Amino acid sequence: MTSLITSFRMTSYRMTSFRPGILFLHGALAVLLASATPAGAADLAVGSPAPVFSALDDTGATWKSSDHVGKGILVVYFYPADMTGGCTKQACGFRDDMKKLREKGVTVVGVSGDSVRNHQLFKKAHTLDFTLLADTEGKVAEAFGVPVTLGEKVVSAEIDGKTEQLVRNVTTKRWSFVIDTDGTIALKNTEVDAAKDSQAVLALLASRIAPTAANVTYGPLERQVLDFWQAKSDSPTPVVICIHGGGWNGGDKGSYAKGVKGLLDAGISVVAINYRLMRQANEQKVMPPVKAPLEDAARAVQFVRSKAAEWNIDPDRIGATGGSAGGCSSLWLAFHDDMADPSSSDPVARQSTRLTCAAVNGAQVSLDPRELREWMPNYTYGAHAFGLPDLETVEKERGRIASWMAEYSPINHVSKDDPPIGLYYGGVVGAKKGEVHKDPTHSPMLGLLLMERLGKEGVEGQFHSSTTPNETYPNAHAFLIEKLKK
Repeated sequence: MTSLITSFRMTSYRMTSFRPGILFLHGALAVLLASATPAGAADLAVGSPAPVFSALDDTGATWKSSDHVGKGILVVYFYPADMTGGCTKQACGFRDDMKKLREKGVTVVGVSGDSVRNHQLFKKAHTLDFTLLADTEGKVAEAFGVPVTLGEKVVSAEIDGKTEQLVRNVTTKRWSFVIDTDGTIALKNTEVDAAKDSQAVLALLASRIAPTAANVTYGPLERQVLDFWQAKSDSPTPVVICIHGGGWNGGDKGSYAKGVKGLLDAGISVVAINYRLMRQANEQKVMPPVKAPLEDAARAVQFVRSKAAEWNIDPDRIGATGGSAGGCSSLWLAFHDDMADPSSSDPVARQSTRLTCAAVNGAQVSLDPRELREWMPNYTYGAHAFGLPDLETVEKERGRIASWMAEYSPINHVSKDDPPIGLYYGGVVGAKKGEVHKDPTHSPMLGLLLMERLGKEGVEGQFHSSTTPNETYPNAHAFLIEKLKK
């Protein structure tokens, strides 16, 4: 497409201040950078829950991530400035590939420190058909851990025969993220090739392996469906059941298609499930609402076990994994007593719900706010599990719902006969008990709380966080492969 810009030049560059440094890691090398996001900024990794954010879009309206996450794949790309060479190539790449991206359910948003007006000029100049967000204070970049510099910069560009001055006070590094349908980070690119950024996203989507069997029903209710990928093997294989995150409010099993290859290559089959969300639970008057997603997960384990012969699965080697709420569901399955009903007329219900192991990312470990707020005073998550508006109401209703909190909090079911557990968290480096945490819902404090309980019961627990990396089992897949392939 022919550019509408006839000339471009930078007319001024003035740095006024730097943000404090943060430690960035590249392989084994750690370099302390000034001019980066503040210490304690998000340490997002692939598999981590994406931050919740909002900003003004190029129309001046407030754009909220909560309106988009869980409804498709979301690309959030950060770039330095409107109307500059590399940023123009990057934006036009997304524009030119937009038809392919939208066919795959992708929404694209670009983020820079430019103003709404600057974005309007940029979109007009290059006929950009996607949203640009005005992160004029760098708050969205901070939420993603993207380095920024502060200081006035001006780009002068001729657009439609008129010279325009595009002023900004925040300049963002060029980083790109893909947020999957379950609300977790599917791609984090800190070394972006501007002209090929859209192609990198398409390559990620193309790498997803189609399931051996898709949308298999494991129960009669809405969203009780799963996808199955069969590992090649002459003998029965272990299987990992993947439970998507999304606060039990959103997400989809399709998010796991990107991550099955490593498990399949290790000879482990994979199942990814959907389950009833809070909306369906409330419509069906399930009480407490959290009972629906958790018992659906248990039903899925039973169903998979019932398909052992047909799917060439070893019923004695079943693991589970998930992020955030999906991780909480996985832990609940791992610790809960067997829910098999030997006398049931339903052959699936007669199957065991027990697991061989579980490895989770950013998982909640309890739904009892009292113990959680001892660790993190600003903890706010979980009231919706009981159909209540907030944790203050949960406390007021404690007497009525105490049995629910006990039943549906994974940590309450820990006992000495439980399987090995892998706990993986990002979060603030050096987080401490009793402090206010930026993201308490996914804080490493949750994993440390559970590790204490596991230790008391003699259950194997492997913990990994930004502060204490686990070299033996650096990620959930490594843990699952080791435990299931013994």
